[in-house]
Amino acid sequence: MIFVSIVDLMVPIFLAFREGLEAILVIVIILLYLKNTDQKFYYKYVYSGAILAIASSIVFAILFTALIEGGFAGSTEQIFEGITFIISGLFVLTLVLWMSKEGPKMKKHLEQKVEYSIETGRSLSIVSLTYVIIIREGIELVLLLAGATSVGALNQIGVVLGSLIGLGISVGIGLVIYFGVKSINLSKFFKITNVILILFVAGLITYGIHELIEAGVVNPIINEVWNIK
Repeated sequence: MIFVSIVDLMVPIFLAFREGLEAILVIVIILLYLKNTDQKFYYKYVYSGAILAIASSIVFAILFTALIEGGFAGSTEQIFEGITFIISGLFVLTLVLWMSKEGPKMKKHLEQKVEYSIETGRSLSIVSLTYVIIIREGIELVLLLAGATSVGALNQIGVVLGSLIGLGISVGIGLVIYFGVKSINLSKFFKITNVILILFVAGLITYGIHELIEAGVVNPIINEVWNIK
């Protein structure tokens, strides 16, 4: 029983670690740039954006969970969940593909944005830059966890616990990078985890289609293929 629980925890741990690490790296890149250019005064803007993004992600998670679990019943619930998970899957897929393309240029892009914000006296732009990037990862994590919970046997306690562990690991790696260990090569890690995320996305979309089939909105094409009467 304990073994099964540990296995179940691995899903939220992995998802939270993967998405959390991406967000943490953004913060570390910006902080290191400010540190190396002797502009630690602007740290507070980075922290403000990060805190706002985390708070917004938690609010989104609560609202999204409440929307999924209540307010609908029967075929209406299946239709709603089907459409929601298909859209969520496509949204996450778009973000994964975009990050795969833009990831290698992310460090330079962030540093240029921060430098421009400081030079033009738009300090709040640093807040919004940090906020937008981290909230994107937060929303992506919520959607992936919601899909994993709906398809699997995860409960909310397991999701929260696993997420905290995964995020804790990502924060630890971020601290290691910030305090001088710069030889960590994460490019291969992100390439591999992107493939795994795409498989999760496929699961989200498949689950959404399944719900629409159950609701009678979409015809079960596979059944028709095997119907040889």
